Amino acid sequence: MGDSTDIGTASSLPVHVEIPGYRLRYASDTDAIGIWFSAEQEKLGRKVTLKVLNPKYESHPQARREFLAEMDRMAPLDHPNLPHVLDMVREGTLVLVVERIGSMALNRHLAQEKKPMPEARALGVALGVAKGLAYLWGKGLAHKNVCPRTVVLRDDAECRLVPFRNLITTEELKALKGKLAQDPQYAAPEQLAGPDPVGPTTP
Repeated sequence: MGDSTDIGTASSLPVHVEIPGYRLRYASDTDAIGIWFSAEQEKLGRKVTLKVLNPKYESHPQARREFLAEMDRMAPLDHPNLPHVLDMVREGTLVLVVERIGSMALNRHLAQEKKPMPEARALGVALGVAKGLAYLWGKGLAHKNVCPRTVVLRDDAECRLVPFRNLITTEELKALKGKLAQDPQYAAPEQLAGPDPVGPTTP
């Protein structure tokens, strides 16, 4: 990685953080322990999506363990409908770098368009999500919150299922039976109750 980082302006970034070798353009999202940035990898001139452990949790052992566990689960994944990990920093400021995920989350796209998605496109998105989920299940992993907010559309008509903190083992998913761990509007019936077992079709 290179030496310089353009961290933008105080108004465009929620925290002051410097990642050598990356220009942070703007903060795109947050989760319980991390902040997402749209960034550029200076050495290759490549647009990437970068997640940083929120500085307020830098000294929080549990948050660091969760972030590192997320890295370990994400790093080996290799599927066209899941983000590819490009780089990571496991000491000091924890950083996870993935390919540029996409242009817009599905929920935002639908809200912006204010009309149904064309059938062919909708079927393509559904198929992409299903393929990503099947791949994860084959690796002993599951996505605990599949919903329009965790599906990102790409300019090339592909989509990415965004796992990150929603990525759990299949055994953890089975142990959640009867508990609400996702958006209630998209929870599978067998996850919440009933005799049907939790399986690869549950997410």
